[in-house]
Formats: sequence, C-alpha cells, structure tokens
Amino acid sequence: MYYAHAMRTTSPSRAAYNEALGMTVNQLLFEHRMTRKDLADQFGVTRSVISRKLRGQVSWTAEELSIMALLFDRKVDDFAPIRNGEEWVPAEWRPGMKKAPVPGGAKAEGVPPVGLEPTTFGLKVRSSDQLS
Repeated sequence: MYYAHAMRTTSPSRAAYNEALGMTVNQLLFEHRMTRKDLADQFGVTRSVISRKLRGQVSWTAEELSIMALLFDRKVDDFAPIRNGEEWVPAEWRPGMKKAPVPGGAKAEGVPPVGLEPTTFGLKVRSSDQLS
C-alpha cells in the first residue's frame, strides 16, 4: 500500500518537527471548519493515520503537503515549522483571507458583536420600564 511507509514512527527530533507541523495543520482545519476525517478522506487514509500525523508520530509526505497547500489555499512553505534554538515551533499563523460563511444566509452588516454578556440586541423596552 502506498501509505504503508508513512506508518513508521519517527525519530525524536523529526517527531518534534512533525508535531509542530501538525499544530499548523490543526489550526488550518479549525479555520476551515474541517474535521480530521475530512482530511483523511482527502488523502484516502483513516482518521487514526491523520491523528498520528498531527501528533508527530508519523511523517508527512511531500504529496500530502502539496494537497494541503491546494486545499487550504496556501504555499507549501507556509506549513514549515521554524527552528527556535533546540526546538521546533509551528509556522507563523497567518489567518486566511476568506471569511467563514454567515449562517442562514444572513448579511454580516448590522450584526452586533457577541460577548460574554447576554444578547440584548433588538429587545424592546416597555415604556413603564424606562428610566425617567
């Protein structure tokens, strides 16, 4: 099978590199509202293989990086972890240019921000409850 070689575990230093790369991929999955299963389907592997790759236990292939670059509208270089002394850190986070779809086809204009307070936008105040 094509992916049989990818099931080998990696050395500790390579595992740190792959783990940092996996963190970057996890951020992109979250940004694009994709699951690990969605990514596994793109590669034709099981979800457990993707989980092992994201944890740095299995190396990513050049083909997989190319597929993800197309899938996430990035350059392959955008996935590369950065060497910081003796460790690898995930690639610098660059949020995508695409905005997430607005639920229910609503327009983004006029939608108030939602914070920790209860949503009160659009509530009517009875005249008897108004302060003078």
